[in-house]
Amino acid sequence: MTPVAKSNERIFGLLSAAGVFCIWSGFLVFSRAGMQSGLTPFDLTALRSLVTGPLVLPFAKAW
Repeated sequence: MTPVAKSNERIFGLLSAAGVFCIWSGFLVFSRAGMQSGLTPFDLTALRSLVTGPLVLPFAKAW
């Protein structure tokens, strides 16, 4: 494997890790906001799916 390919894999890995971090922290923020504003568990699930679905869809199509 060439050094450029290794560098690209490393960058992709770091960006993927940052994406996972944002998705999980966003879930925690939505959960806290939902408890304070009186959202139902269904509302929280819908918010989680509607936000993360479009973010993950390009990766699912490529896979």
